[in-house]
Amino acid sequence: MIIYSWIGSSRGDTPRLACNLDVPARLSFHMKHLARLSSLVIAIACATASHAQTDNIKSYMRVVDVDDNTLRMDMAFRIFAPIDGQGPTIMLGGAIHIADESFYELAQATLDSQDLILFEGVGHHDQDENTPAGKVQRTKDHLRATAIVLERYKNGFKEYPASLDALVKAVGEQSKIKQSRTQKVVVDAWGKSLAYKKSEESFTLISHGADGKAGGTGADADVSYADQKPVTQAEVTSRGGLQGDMAHALGLTFQLSAFDTDKKHYRNSDMKMEAIQDRAKASGGDADALISMMQGSGLMGGIAKIGFAILRSSPRMQGTMKVMMMEMLQQVGDDMTKLKQVPESMKALMKVLIEDRNQIVIDDLKKELASKKAADAPQSIAVWYGAGHMKDMEARLVEQLKYKPVATIWLPAITTDLKSAGMTRTDLNATRTMLQRMLNQ
Repeated sequence: MIIYSWIGSSRGDTPRLACNLDVPARLSFHMKHLARLSSLVIAIACATASHAQTDNIKSYMRVVDVDDNTLRMDMAFRIFAPIDGQGPTIMLGGAIHIADESFYELAQATLDSQDLILFEGVGHHDQDENTPAGKVQRTKDHLRATAIVLERYKNGFKEYPASLDALVKAVGEQSKIKQSRTQKVVVDAWGKSLAYKKSEESFTLISHGADGKAGGTGADADVSYADQKPVTQAEVTSRGGLQGDMAHALGLTFQLSAFDTDKKHYRNSDMKMEAIQDRAKASGGDADALISMMQGSGLMGGIAKIGFAILRSSPRMQGTMKVMMMEMLQQVGDDMTKLKQVPESMKALMKVLIEDRNQIVIDDLKKELASKKAADAPQSIAVWYGAGHMKDMEARLVEQLKYKPVATIWLPAITTDLKSAGMTRTDLNATRTMLQRMLNQ
């Protein structure tokens, strides 16, 4: 459980920071926007920032040798201020999609303190979702999401719930974040509760459309889950695709299970999956195989799941794999395309996945900055994206928006010990040397 206290206000109170975060004195004017970070986050930053470099960090992720037996991976949260002194501060928060649960608690506290958060979420950036057709599609998505949760409920309780309210309550006993998400999908796009009726072996799930009445045409027509393909067993048992399965296998937590973006000041800033696929194809890349694998389907996804099952059965293998993953991420850094063995088709795909999506974020930031004189304009904005995006994102922020870094803090993401992996310090050094050779061949 996180216990923290606010140490000021971004709207003018004098900040009282617990340590020096390498903030140049000439930029103290902008420090007021940093004061909304919790005292716990500041304390963690002090504990992990001994080697932080504000002006030039090589990567938004690093591995720290805490002691002879303990390794820790940290993620950078970097704050920028406008060069001309006019406008909100912007924080770039480096995400890792599987980590210790405590990392997501710290990241949530840090990002919740900002006025606006733009976050990564492929497939949801839809400017037409409020049109009649968009609302029908969103309602279909809600019906399917509710059906999946109903099937999961039956797996656990051997029957369907008496009502959707009972379903929401049961989910809340496991996870408040999942409860919040379930509450949002048991209603249609017009804000009306889905009509639900159960039998012993099945259920009906219907939206009565824009008018809330049975029947109708156009936007008023009923939308029924029965018109969709049945939920698959893979959807019911999924922990979030390949990444969720990997987190479970390594004894870690999947980001989507622990971090809540369903809040008023969080806004999706990403591309739709179809746009990624189209751009990748146009540039000579192929996103289909990667997407299939990340969803846990296809041959490679099946092979990965077998490997994860083996990992779960061996604490020593879990520890070894965590160490290998941390070292691999550190050595690859934020740009996988620099590796010699990466084919051109993958480089083309990575350009779309990183650069094109980053520009979506920058364009959204430009819109916010254009309204900076409005009374309700945000005074602090954060971007919550995978760490692999951040060096390119930072370059765009500096070049296109004329911002500069004023502080860097590091949040601990994954901590592990060599003993659990059956490794000595000599083994670790040998592993690092082996990875360097592999990655540079």
